[in-house]
Amino acid sequence: MAKHVDDQLFGFACIGVATTVGGVAVLLATGFPAGAALAYVAISALIHVAYEFGLMSSYRLGAFNQTYPVARGVSPLVVATGAWWLAGEHLGLLAWVGIVTLAAGLVSLALSGGHLGREDRPAVVAALLTGLTIAAYTLVDVLGVLKERFGTRRLAAAALVAAGILLISA
Repeated sequence: MAKHVDDQLFGFACIGVATTVGGVAVLLATGFPAGAALAYVAISALIHVAYEFGLMSSYRLGAFNQTYPVARGVSPLVVATGAWWLAGEHLGLLAWVGIVTLAAGLVSLALSGGHLGREDRPAVVAALLTGLTIAAYTLVDVLGVLKERFGTRRLAAAALVAAGILLISA
């Protein structure tokens, strides 16, 4: 969708409407997060908006088949490292091998043309930054769930509703 609409901001606002509606449905079924969780919701929502704008920049600067795998490939490695550093999660050797293999495989798709030229660098940098936002909202969501002991669905749904509202208003 992002490459096939004339107005990307409008397209992402439509995505914001859909995530807001879906998030509200989940919140109605699971209940709203407690007051202590609202800081995590707000931070996650802001990071989600940064992710959407990063994704738009990536798609504007490069090909989808180059930027999306880079963005998605870097995030598992950053999340695993962040989970170790921030939450004390310890993964075994096999898990690390799997994460590194996944990240390397996805990032290697950016090289499917044979090499990265100077003209590809802005798109790859935008994709890497987008990957960092994916990792950031994932870690914020996990930390919120761990520290505040509330349901994952509630935090994710509330963050999506807030991010959707921000995207719609952009």
